[in-house]
Amino acid sequence: MVKFSIKDVDDNFYDKIIQYFKECYRFDLKQKMMFNQDLSYKLTSVNRYNPATGKTEEFPFPLAYDIRVIYHFVVNDYDVAEDIEESIYKVTKLIHTNPWTKKTYYDMTHDKFTNLRIGFLIYLAELKLRLLQGENFAAVELGTMIGITGQGIVNRIKRGQLNAKKEGNSWVIKNKDAKRIVKEESIGLI
Repeated sequence: MVKFSIKDVDDNFYDKIIQYFKECYRFDLKQKMMFNQDLSYKLTSVNRYNPATGKTEEFPFPLAYDIRVIYHFVVNDYDVAEDIEESIYKVTKLIHTNPWTKKTYYDMTHDKFTNLRIGFLIYLAELKLRLLQGENFAAVELGTMIGITGQGIVNRIKRGQLNAKKEGNSWVIKNKDAKRIVKEESIGLI
């Protein structure tokens, strides 16, 4: 069960992700300082252009910019589809090979990943990319995109409010129907 909803994704959600990364960095650095006292606690900030504001902004560390790009893509502040895949890759690579989470790519389950704020944000960005690229969706995926459970989507299918096709144990919702539901829910993804 995912502990976040699309309805949770706002500036405060983004700020908590950044704070988490800062804390992890400082913790990791403290461990390394036992062996090298010359290391600094200071994160290196970077200035990057933010298309959402039209201004150059300071980000507390380089990856914070990529996290912001993902956030803006999810909440539909601006179209960054051309940058989004690279940003997702950078952040996901760090999460999956990161000493902070004590996990590797092979042992972090989807549930564990999406129960991290950053993992949930990346999952939403990946779902949105798939929606824009014309892919079909499972009930649970569409539910995640609009802030309800997969069972909530299945209930809509059974009531005739949503077209879907049963394939094995799963319902498959065509892309055009998924887009319609996302637009009707006014979530802001598209």
